[in-house]
Amino acid sequence: MPEFRDLDFELVKSKMRNPIITDSKNMLDAKEFNDEGFLYINIGKRVQLQGSGPEVADVNLSEKNEELGYSVALVGDKVNFSHIIGIMKFFKIPFEVNPSDLKRRKLIIFYRQYPHVLKKDLNPVLYIPSQTKEFRVFITRFNVRAQYVRQWARLKLGLRNSLPMIFHISSLYRFSGPIEVLAASTSMPLLIRVLRTNVNLLCVDLIEEISKFFNERLNLKPTTFFKFCSHLRLSSIFPRGLGNKILRQVTHASISLDNYISHMNLLDGLRYLFLAAMVISAQVPFRTLGFWKKGSRYAATITHDVDTKYGFNVGIGLLRDIERKYGVRSAWNIPVGHYLLKREVIRTLVSEGCEVGSHGTRHNGQLILLDEDELLKILRNSRLLLGQMGRCKVKGFRSPLLQHSNIILEAVKKAGYLYDSSLPAWEAYCRTSEGSHGIGTVYPLNISEDLVELPATLPQDHQLMYLGGLSPKEIFKLWKILKDHIKSLHGFCNIIIHPDKDLLGHEDVVSYYEEFVEEFAGDPHCWLTTPSEVAEWWALRSEIEVTPKGKCVLSSGEEINNELEEAVDLIEYKPSDFVFK
Repeated sequence: MPEFRDLDFELVKSKMRNPIITDSKNMLDAKEFNDEGFLYINIGKRVQLQGSGPEVADVNLSEKNEELGYSVALVGDKVNFSHIIGIMKFFKIPFEVNPSDLKRRKLIIFYRQYPHVLKKDLNPVLYIPSQTKEFRVFITRFNVRAQYVRQWARLKLGLRNSLPMIFHISSLYRFSGPIEVLAASTSMPLLIRVLRTNVNLLCVDLIEEISKFFNERLNLKPTTFFKFCSHLRLSSIFPRGLGNKILRQVTHASISLDNYISHMNLLDGLRYLFLAAMVISAQVPFRTLGFWKKGSRYAATITHDVDTKYGFNVGIGLLRDIERKYGVRSAWNIPVGHYLLKREVIRTLVSEGCEVGSHGTRHNGQLILLDEDELLKILRNSRLLLGQMGRCKVKGFRSPLLQHSNIILEAVKKAGYLYDSSLPAWEAYCRTSEGSHGIGTVYPLNISEDLVELPATLPQDHQLMYLGGLSPKEIFKLWKILKDHIKSLHGFCNIIIHPDKDLLGHEDVVSYYEEFVEEFAGDPHCWLTTPSEVAEWWALRSEIEVTPKGKCVLSSGEEINNELEEAVDLIEYKPSDFVFK
């Protein structure tokens, strides 16, 4: 009725736990109400929900998805969907949030808003569970019950011919009733379907799991002991060799292949679990955008953190002799106030196509203890100084000790860097927090529109040598195994090698390094390049969207040029491509 146009909808919204507008006359503006935070729904034909009592109004879902071209619909609060939207953009799957028309969709995904749906003759529907009364009431309409259980579980998921990803969840839902299990890992159901329906239920609240993961992983928290040692500058008192022996005795860090494999894909496993849930629920292939340029199965960068005067004066030359032989362009992260720098060394690196990145000023571990203004000043000054000395644009930053926090990432962005490379995929021990740390992914991350994170996806040589007690031969052997794992996932190998005497002083280490470099340089499936080129590609990839019909366009709506169109690659995932173990 016309008088409803004058309602105070802000007041109405404030009185509702889940703000939903149902419009039977199509008289309201769908976009306006979605933007205001309402779920806008056109009411279709009134139908009888099988197995329920009274008649209920159904969301207009009556047309089946008969083509692959239809996009996915996300129905719920856009804020709650932020991490799911991140996954959709990561794989480049066409989607809309709270569209006014839910017809002709490949899949409809609901979270924390559960309108009634038909049991048959509708598009496939995927529900993400939540600890809400609405969800518990909703599933009882199908005579299904759910039990929420806080239980740590280790899961395995493989893709086609890839090595399995190992990841963890902290809680799950156990469903009972007329259901069938569609996917399970270690005999634990992860995706179920209500019998004789297209209604699918995830057994994990992935949104909650990913939110917890980022909250715990992005911000490194210095311990009181670390702050005390940094204040006294104990690292400058004890010789490095003695300090490392003491560290190995007190940390008890578990340095093993199994530990790295079990932690480096914690985020990736959650992403691919959601992709698997979508593909299996929809029962049709999903087209995604390849991670790298066509013809490259994976990408790799060789980076060096030049922490010592020996590394700058001697180590650079030793390693560059090998890299030059194979045409490798590497990256060198240099602290500007730790030792005397020579312009000619930096300019030679730049002239050979190598990259120079900032490693702060002094390698003393105090960066994470600074306030935002001091931090920003150091990051800006180090970038400008290196740029002047090398006559180049410094695009990357890596924090000493791989320290990371939201404040550091914000300062890196404000200081004008293209990328940060301070987050490890996983490390067994971090001096700053006195525990393990890592972001759990072997792919670049979009921190913001202006900053790309390039995780250090292979463990540092220092970590393996000092804490694990591995010999150089054992280090390179471990790296090769992890490289094969990353390659199978079409991921990104980001290697840190310190050109220090501790490593280069070992017998035969140069020959091991040459063998390692040759393996990357001689692999036709590897895009071996510099970090800035990876970051630039990832930023460009972020601007590409795949339309429901499988055509690549820019997010601005413009068509991509012929050169870029030939470079991108579309990958299709089918339900049978996911292997749960």
